Amino acid sequence: GQSSLGTNPLEWTIKEDGTVQVIAGTPSGPRTGVGKMSVKDGRFFYESGSSSGIVTLQEDGGRRVLKYDAVFKRDNSRGGAELTPAK
Repeated sequence: GQSSLGTNPLEWTIKEDGTVQVIAGTPSGPRTGVGKMSVKDGRFFYESGSSSGIVTLQEDGGRRVLKYDAVFKRDNSRGGAELTPAK
């Protein structure tokens, strides 16, 4: 999927085992990382080294959108992303 987290591009590749390959665009260039998708209390939960939070899947006029409500570990600030399936 692709997204903007603030104005930075974000790309998630979710593998079958729940591992998420992450590529985040930053002003100093793309940064890669790995996260993990799991199910907690019937909801999708994402965690990486820098953030964690609930992920919800929404249908918007036939378009699937993953919404990620992030909490950043370095300062407990909140953020979010909307990821749409890459074509």
